[in-house]
Amino acid sequence: MLGFLADAKTTDIQVDGVEIAEAEWFHYSQLPDKLPSIQSMSGRLIDDFVKQIAAN
Repeated sequence: MLGFLADAKTTDIQVDGVEIAEAEWFHYSQLPDKLPSIQSMSGRLIDDFVKQIAAN
């Protein structure tokens, strides 16, 4: 599995309801209480992003 960070061109989200059932944008300081484990790719990406932002 690969994971990437990227800049979004728009904040509009369109899900297909099959591969992705739902999607939302969150400010890094207002993330949901339950996040993926850092053992997963998504959890690692979120954790690394928040650490990068907090370091600036």
